[in-house]
Amino acid sequence: MTIVVTFVKQKEETEMHPRERILGLAENLMSKGKELPKDLIHEAKLLGITLTQENNVKTKGVNKDGSKTS
Repeated sequence: MTIVVTFVKQKEETEMHPRERILGLAENLMSKGKELPKDLIHEAKLLGITLTQENNVKTKGVNKDGSKTS
């Protein structure tokens, strides 16, 4: 009886670009309706990304006056 062992090299992980990381974090927070932290907005600004709290908070199911939609 012969046993053959094969070693497979795992794919190397690539690092995410800082802009991709910031945009991903912002999108994740916005999809949950949470506010963007000031440090995230500041870091985005340093990378040339404009994130404003007013434009990015999703209010799904809520009217502009704060009342819930039917």
